[in-house]
Amino acid sequence: MLRTGKKSKQTKAHEITRETKEKVWQRQKGKSLFAPYKNISVEMCCCHYIPRSRGGLGEEWNIFGCYQTPYANDEHDAFDHKLSDSQVKQLTNLTPDQMVTVVRNHLIENYDNWSEENCRYKKYVEDYGVRRKK
Repeated sequence: MLRTGKKSKQTKAHEITRETKEKVWQRQKGKSLFAPYKNISVEMCCCHYIPRSRGGLGEEWNIFGCYQTPYANDEHDAFDHKLSDSQVKQLTNLTPDQMVTVVRNHLIENYDNWSEENCRYKKYVEDYGVRRKK
């Protein structure tokens, strides 16, 4: 079967746009959530709180930024459960559960109507009602 190159609505909903990455970077003031002394680039704002594999949206209220490197284990790998608990603790001084709590609390503090359910794609929903707090 030949594909036309068009993406489904669901696939598009999971993607993170450059505009979203910039909003997340500004929200975090260019700092990692797990190590606020580390500066991050806009491109490092690409981590889903609810992963794409579980329906996670590419919206700013489901995205956060953390320090990443292409050469070694990093905070993104730690959050995505790609490292052992001891590696996570050594890298971030947090447990995996504590990392989840840090991100969840950050998102709750910054968005009205935030919930894990509102971070998941829903076929017939256009507006999830999540708004940035002033």
